[in-house]
Amino acid sequence: LERHEGWCAALSAEGAAIADSTILLQCLRAMRKRVAKMDSFDFSTTKDEDHAKTIHARCWLSWAPLLLFDLKLYRTIQDKHGWRGAEALKGATSALRHAGREDRNRLLSIQEAIFRELVATGLVVGLGRHHPMTDSGREFLEGLLDAMAPITGSASLGTPLCDLASNIAVRAIGEIEADGEGGEERPSARVRAFVGSVLRSSADGTEVTAALLQGLLDDETGAAVVMPELDALLRGKGEGRSPRLGLAALDLVFRRGAGDGAGSGLNTQIGPITDLVVGLNPAGVREQVRDLLQKLPSNHVIRSLLRKIGDPEQDLRPSVELLLEFLKKIREDEAAAVDSAFREFVRRMSGSPTRVAQLMKMLGEEDKESFFWGAILPALLQASAAEPSNQTLIQTMSALSPQLSAHSAIIGDFVISSLAKQEALECSDLAVFDRLHPFLVLRIVSKACFDRVVTEGLETRLSAEGHVLVSNDVLGFLIERMRNPDEDLQVRKVCSELCGKMNPNVSFSVLLAIFRESIGSRQHAVSRACMYAFCSSFANHRGSAPMVMHSRSDTLSKEVVRLFKAISLQADDESKKTQLGCLDCFGSVLLLKLESGDLSIDPMAFRFEEVAPVLIGEDGAEETRLAAMMGLGKSLDLQTHTFLANALITTCPRIKETRREALFACQLIPGILKHMVFRSPETYADHDCLYLDEILLQVLFISSYHLPGPVLADYASDIISLVVSVMGKGLPARVQSAAARIAACLLSKEDLVLGCKDVLADLGRALSRVQGEASCSGEMRNMCQALLSRLQA
Repeated sequence: LERHEGWCAALSAEGAAIADSTILLQCLRAMRKRVAKMDSFDFSTTKDEDHAKTIHARCWLSWAPLLLFDLKLYRTIQDKHGWRGAEALKGATSALRHAGREDRNRLLSIQEAIFRELVATGLVVGLGRHHPMTDSGREFLEGLLDAMAPITGSASLGTPLCDLASNIAVRAIGEIEADGEGGEERPSARVRAFVGSVLRSSADGTEVTAALLQGLLDDETGAAVVMPELDALLRGKGEGRSPRLGLAALDLVFRRGAGDGAGSGLNTQIGPITDLVVGLNPAGVREQVRDLLQKLPSNHVIRSLLRKIGDPEQDLRPSVELLLEFLKKIREDEAAAVDSAFREFVRRMSGSPTRVAQLMKMLGEEDKESFFWGAILPALLQASAAEPSNQTLIQTMSALSPQLSAHSAIIGDFVISSLAKQEALECSDLAVFDRLHPFLVLRIVSKACFDRVVTEGLETRLSAEGHVLVSNDVLGFLIERMRNPDEDLQVRKVCSELCGKMNPNVSFSVLLAIFRESIGSRQHAVSRACMYAFCSSFANHRGSAPMVMHSRSDTLSKEVVRLFKAISLQADDESKKTQLGCLDCFGSVLLLKLESGDLSIDPMAFRFEEVAPVLIGEDGAEETRLAAMMGLGKSLDLQTHTFLANALITTCPRIKETRREALFACQLIPGILKHMVFRSPETYADHDCLYLDEILLQVLFISSYHLPGPVLADYASDIISLVVSVMGKGLPARVQSAAARIAACLLSKEDLVLGCKDVLADLGRALSRVQGEASCSGEMRNMCQALLSRLQA
């Protein structure tokens, strides 16, 4: 073997000898014999065997580049000597694989040297050029891959050589796979073996392994070979395959910066690779999975996580937590890709909106204002519009009101575009939910966001002549839907509510003009819609925009009273509903006056303290601004007084909202008590007085029911004394019955009973006396009995 080493060196240095293929084949046959003898020889010592194998490997340091990489020589031998010669050459290459069984560290330096010799002699320059593939050429390329496999563990090859190795492997695999015949297994066993050896060497973390993997994944043919092998590794399918090794291979590739370039071929594989990694569930590799995902583009990780979340068999919480982590990292240039991923997700989950709702709620609970919401909210808006039969996503958006409100531009674009599309269709062509949906979105967002959406591009306004000029903006759409008689009632109601949500500086004058027009044209439905909008406006903006409402509320009140008087004698359903709307609207004005009575905004506007004098007809009340606004004089106008009393009754359940319960009681109850104390049977010769007192006692009853105990305690004794007085004067039965109901209300509040024990005995005697009168009705007698039983208890 030592002599043979010198002989090989001489031949490799003598061009003429190598060029003579006959001599070369003879040399190869001789070498094969010596290799066979070495394989079968029984060395006396291990040292001798190691020495012989080392010399053998060093021989191949000179011969292997010529035998493995010179395709021209390979074909020359086949052409001159046929298959026997080619088989001899093929057999010679097995010597190198025989050397691969040696100690890895010692052999690695030899393999590196072979590869460097290959590069130095430039014998692979022609690789990849077009030429007809033959079986010998295929064997040459497969032998080349065999020679490449051992260098994957090298840590001393520089970046240029690593990249060259990657290019050689990619070109060789590409030509081998392109040459495959129909019945042949694809990929070939030798190619799979090479790829497997590269993946297994990932644990070493060498630069050359990373370059080989990146090059293969960057190439379409190479990726088609690597991906199944990588999948098998990650899933642990087969002996010696483990998820840890697959993750190490990918970590090696992406640690090298693969896929960063926009034109990188690896970008086409990042999606499938991310799907594989995200889909791993073994507990032992979770941290390794998380570390690797940090090296992948966030938008790809998000898309893969959404696919996993869409699987109902998967635990939602861990995936959502990981998804949130990556959503917070997305850059502005990735927003479009994230938007696309969420649209794909909600489209895929269209049959299971509950899963989408769960995801969004979890994200909303953990994050309120990150940048990513701007990328995912459009998908949610579209999805909620596409699910008319399921309110799950609408409820989800309600829970995400802070996130929606922070993106007024997205809300505005969605609402305007949706409404503009609907304008091109007839109402009958759209389901109620479709017409309602854009307005439901506006209902969900905050007032501040809503105001920004409304004022953006606002053109709807009043003309100089006082006419409403409607444009295709949010206010314009709301007005048109609100007053359209063909529109669904639910849609009209929501539009009215939203007109009330709008800043009064924008909407009040427009709504007032529409209200006046509707009164004149007797469009009661439009009038009710306007009054409902005003009620909503008072509720939404009572504290934030008092100026415009105070300065215009008297004008509104005058129009409301005018409408009520015009329809008060009509008994059809439309008129009755409109009458109730008038009472609610006027009651809202009264609450506004009660709550903001200390604001000296408009000295010409009426104040809440004028209500009681006008209501009970005190002397001089006709001089008040309220009386002037309502058209009242000195004489009793039962219709108008009844309207005012009923409006007060509608305010009682809402007094708590104003936090002015004590002021309400102070300015109303004493006046009613004083008025009733001086009533006598003769007073009721005028039946209008009977009706007025009956409704005044009804006001007192409803007020007593809704006012809190601590406020009512100051007046409880006086109210019971009034009841006793009414019972003892022989006033009409209807008045006594109304007074008895007030007593029943007070006695139901135990905290009040203890504070007025001194008048309860008088009440008991008055009730007993009335109960014993022959003229007492059955209803009144039963009421007295119930009150006496309550007193005894």
